[in-house]
Amino acid sequence: MREGFSHPSVNGIMLWTAYHPNGCYQMCLTDNNFNNLPAGDAVDKLLEEWETGRVEGVADVHGSYSFYGFLGEYSITVKYGNRTTHSTFSLSRGEETRHVTVTL
Repeated sequence: MREGFSHPSVNGIMLWTAYHPNGCYQMCLTDNNFNNLPAGDAVDKLLEEWETGRVEGVADVHGSYSFYGFLGEYSITVKYGNRTTHSTFSLSRGEETRHVTVTL
C-alpha cells in the first residue's frame, strides 16, 4: 500500500472483501463484528501515517512558513499580535511547490 500510495499515477486505493458466514481471518480487515484483525490494524496504521495532522510553527523574518503535507484540504489559522485570521486551501497534484498567501 505504501508503494502504491506514493506512485504519481495512483489516485486512490480501494480495499474490499467478501463476507463469509464463518468469518474471514486471513486477509480481511475486520471480523464479522467489525473488530479489526491484524490486517485492519496495519491499514489503520498506514492511514494515520498518511495524515498531515496538526502542524504549528513560527514564520521566519520574511513572514514565510513551510511544511510538507499530503494532498487534501487544509484549514489554517494565522495569529499576529492581537489579530487572527482563518483561511482554507487545497493541495492537489502538481509539479510545483504550492504557495499560499494570507493577509492579516
